[in-house]
Amino acid sequence: MDDKNISIQLKPLTAIWTGDALGKFDWKELKASSIIGTFRWWYEKLFSEKTSCCISTKNDRCSLDNKTFFKNILEGKDVDDSLKESGICSACRLFGCTGWSGKIGLIIKVKENKDIELNFIFKKALSNIEKANFLFCLYVVTNYAAIGARTSQGKGVVEVQNKEIFNNQNCDVISLNNKTKENFFFCKIPIEVIGGDEKNPQPKEIAKNIRKIIRRVIDNTKERHEIFGFVSGKERRGSKIFVSNRYEANEKKYELRIWGYDSQKYVNCIIEKLSNENKLDSFKLDIENKKEINLGTILNNYKLLEVKSNE
Repeated sequence: MDDKNISIQLKPLTAIWTGDALGKFDWKELKASSIIGTFRWWYEKLFSEKTSCCISTKNDRCSLDNKTFFKNILEGKDVDDSLKESGICSACRLFGCTGWSGKIGLIIKVKENKDIELNFIFKKALSNIEKANFLFCLYVVTNYAAIGARTSQGKGVVEVQNKEIFNNQNCDVISLNNKTKENFFFCKIPIEVIGGDEKNPQPKEIAKNIRKIIRRVIDNTKERHEIFGFVSGKERRGSKIFVSNRYEANEKKYELRIWGYDSQKYVNCIIEKLSNENKLDSFKLDIENKKEINLGTILNNYKLLEVKSNE
């Protein structure tokens, strides 16, 4: 990483989806808009002063008032202060909005072995806090969640190959707020594979089956749709709980990720449900050895990376 770009090397652990408007997909042509959209969504959730201002259809979307903006510039104020006074939130200052082009571009390189290189280019100068926040955002998504689209259907889990990019971050300027710390949960669950061979391999895509099981923890239809999403004609709502497909964690041991937001009160119910119904397509979930973690813990662990890198 330097002052002009961040390059992150990723190994896909499950399929990555960035299909076009017609639903077509080619893994050699991953869509930059979908990948950067992932990080914009997370950046907004983690750091923005507004709630869903950039991805909703409401009237509270950020839009730059050029008259106010240029008036502030002529008065000698810097660009970021002028954007703030124009009502542009931190996510839109970084990624762009109506009247303001974003500071970050993305170039994707897909190798023949399907490893991916994401080159984030700084088209405009980033402040120290923007760099720190963005790097932490990369850390959370790549280590505990997933990238691209259809992540609620199990896709997009990756492993960082050049982990050293996280060792020299400036942890002191990360502006994660206390409400956000309590708003997310993350869980990694080991999987025991039962049976299967080269001629009859066990399926990798088990997220759909797991979602069917954990949806049953909420009896109320309206509440279930609020948490797990729904599609009804033209009306649709995305899930707040995500389940990855299984992936190889190490030495032929498998794992899956479950994470979510605004749904913490259901975590224990979900784990209990999986404990009672944990045999899926010849896979058994090792609930006893699961790893549960929240954003506050992730941030504390992240800060330790800088200490270790300086030892």
